[in-house]
Amino acid sequence: MKFGCCAPIGLYDKVVQAGYDYMDVNGADLYALSDGEYEEMVKKVTDGPIPCLALSGYAKDEPKMAGDGFDPDEVRKYAKKVLLRAAGLGVKLIGIGSPAIRRLPEDYDRKKAWEQGKQFLEITADVAESYGMIVMLESLHKYLCNFCNTLDEAYDMVREINRPNVKLVIDYYNIKPMTDDIYDLRKYLPETVHLHTSGMGENYSRPQLKEKDYDELKAIFRSLKDMGYDGAMSNESDNSKLETEGARAVEIMRRAYKDA
Repeated sequence: MKFGCCAPIGLYDKVVQAGYDYMDVNGADLYALSDGEYEEMVKKVTDGPIPCLALSGYAKDEPKMAGDGFDPDEVRKYAKKVLLRAAGLGVKLIGIGSPAIRRLPEDYDRKKAWEQGKQFLEITADVAESYGMIVMLESLHKYLCNFCNTLDEAYDMVREINRPNVKLVIDYYNIKPMTDDIYDLRKYLPETVHLHTSGMGENYSRPQLKEKDYDELKAIFRSLKDMGYDGAMSNESDNSKLETEGARAVEIMRRAYKDA
């Protein structure tokens, strides 16, 4: 199994120094770079020792995935720019999490939101297809947003869209508050192409993985081995501690996987 780190592209050197196999680039950060900054990052990654495999943190506040302000033209416009830039970095997987773009008013029509969410993914997948990319829907727990909160909801949407470049990314951090069993993912893995994890702190913060997370990680990896998954898993934790705690986090991940 390969182990990566979710971070803004400007932290590429720190991700390398921490010892990760690849990087998941923050999409909102990538979108906001000036052309000059972006070109510098392309050169750094092209000449660098690890690839940029995926995009996480797809967008910040816009374009809306569902709810008030949903605009298909803005969805397409955003996708064209951020996926062009992602392609320049060699990215193959596009993760759609981003809680701020999918928070709904409490009285918003849920059927309408569902159709908007599907349209958002289909438009993004249309753009991604030209680059040979896979778009991955991520369920986000209920303390982050109020749309597509469970694995079942994300799975149902992917199955309804039913196209080869729309799949799932599963984040153990996001499924913990939503299920009593984080280990039995057998139903979802056929539609899953990528995994995330992190520590779980107070108020649902995401601290770097520590030794106390070892036993749970070992159980996770044992279950994944039993189910035949041997893809990639990314550490999506607090980047402010990447320099001081990132190397320790990936060492714990590797050890837990080896011992599972």
